Amino acid sequence: MSNGTKLKIFLGALAIANVVVSMMAAPAHAYQCKGGFTTAAAVHPNKSAATSQAVQNWPAVAKGKYGLAWSVWKIAENKGVGCFAVGANWQCVAKAKPCKYVVK
Repeated sequence: MSNGTKLKIFLGALAIANVVVSMMAAPAHAYQCKGGFTTAAAVHPNKSAATSQAVQNWPAVAKGKYGLAWSVWKIAENKGVGCFAVGANWQCVAKAKPCKYVVK
């Protein structure tokens, strides 16, 4: 068998191995997100605490509207927190589009 034939056999085997490995790979993962925003608020004398509490409150609101799979702040889309002073307190609102993890 010539070196050229051996190379063709090797490359063919390599191509087949690549196809097999790619078929065995884990499925693709993605996020599916709602079109509208969900908001959650918090009031506290300290702005940082109000911000943190608003973010902590957001999953419960999302879960109540859409279910547990949609209630993860970390994977939500277009996240933001806005705050404003109300007397001696800060009112903060966490706003995001709920997303859920899906396997394709």
